[in-house]
Amino acid sequence: MPSLISFKSYGSLINPSTSVLKTVKVADSRLRLLAAKWSNLPEKALETLQRDVLQEVKPSAFQSLQQHSQDTHVLDKDLRDDHMTILVKKITDLYSKIFLHQFSKVYSERIVRQEAPSKRQKLNKFILFGND
Repeated sequence: MPSLISFKSYGSLINPSTSVLKTVKVADSRLRLLAAKWSNLPEKALETLQRDVLQEVKPSAFQSLQQHSQDTHVLDKDLRDDHMTILVKKITDLYSKIFLHQFSKVYSERIVRQEAPSKRQKLNKFILFGND
């Protein structure tokens, strides 16, 4: 069965590596847990998410970058922002933006689909049709 990428790519999309897929899957599972309790998220929830994903993914993903960091930064053993760390944080950040955008869109649609129109819709009609 062909994957979505091969079906939609028309030859121009790039297949993600297993490390990228693993990073996205871990970020997705963590974001779903955060979305379940979205009403009282901590202030630095996305930073915590990046840290958690990095801790889970770092031992087994991006082996070539780990080797590169060890070879390049021999003197700095306590390097915090090596290439792999930056890459995992960027992937997590981009995926979280996509996820939260979709989550907020679905959540807003559920509110609008209720029987009563939203306050925004009421005020919009009020302004457009002049106090009717």
